[in-house]
Amino acid sequence: MLSNIAGLGRKLIRYLKDVRSELRKVLWPGRRQTVVYTTIVMIACVFVASLTWVADSIFGLLLGLLII
Repeated sequence: MLSNIAGLGRKLIRYLKDVRSELRKVLWPGRRQTVVYTTIVMIACVFVASLTWVADSIFGLLLGLLII
């Protein structure tokens, strides 16, 4: 059992080393690129939320007309 725990420890250390190695290969975006992409995502979220609100309002109105 003790050797099994040691084996898991070695596997964990190897995994963490591999993760670190892969993270060094990542090309991280700069500040300007991050701001631009964040702005685009926020605008897209507001747009989709607005469309959802309009569709919900229309369907609610139509459903209200059908029920009455």
